Amino acid sequence: MNALLNLVVLVSSFFFAVPVWSQCVGEWSQQTAWGNLQAKGSTVTMTVNELPNAGYVSLPRLNNRLESVTAKGIADELRFIPEIDHWRVFVPKNATLPLSIEVKLLEKIRRCDSPFVVKPSENGKVTLPAHHAETQGEKLRFEPQPHKNTIGYWTVASDTATWQFEINDAREFSVVVHQGCGKGQGGSEVEFVVTSLSDHSKQTLPMVVKDTGHFQNFVPREIGSLKLDKGKYRLEVGCKKLANKAVCDIRKIELR
Repeated sequence: MNALLNLVVLVSSFFFAVPVWSQCVGEWSQQTAWGNLQAKGSTVTMTVNELPNAGYVSLPRLNNRLESVTAKGIADELRFIPEIDHWRVFVPKNATLPLSIEVKLLEKIRRCDSPFVVKPSENGKVTLPAHHAETQGEKLRFEPQPHKNTIGYWTVASDTATWQFEINDAREFSVVVHQGCGKGQGGSEVEFVVTSLSDHSKQTLPMVVKDTGHFQNFVPREIGSLKLDKGKYRLEVGCKKLANKAVCDIRKIELR
């Protein structure tokens, strides 16, 4: 009985400290050591009551593109760094407390506890944006800033990114990858593997990364075609050979 009671207390403590996410959450709140977070609509408001020792406050990584990060009484946007599983907002040392920070997003707030399944548009096209990618590994992550809006930091060849999507009826698709790569960093070999979640059959499309002059200079590249039946699928992109220091950035993948 004591063991069971301890387990209940432990689980209750966990859910008190960490917000419980549903498949799509548009409103939540969380108390922290430095203050609190309030998320509603497309804005996360962070009230900083105590200056954090690390110099920054953080919020969970969201499936959203970023519009701006501002604070009342401060003219410039605040420094922002996306980590793999959370986002950091740096608080100026001379800030007057309490400080109200607003993280504005381009979509309604979305934090998923399971992979987001992308649905096709009315004409059957499937668009897999960077903000719905799940990244696995040491460095690869979603970068939500307006000038980036990409999966990036791809410096470890074993890191991967995955998307899930569904098809309403059988058809053939051309696959277009919006890819950017820094000067002198081209030549890496990557593979796009599409797996049926019903029968686990796979189709693979290779691509050699093109040097586009800058990692955020995105160029649409048609890399091949897929024949897909009605159903749910997973697309995984991985690096087979790293040519230099970084693989590439990917803003979105289109199945046309």
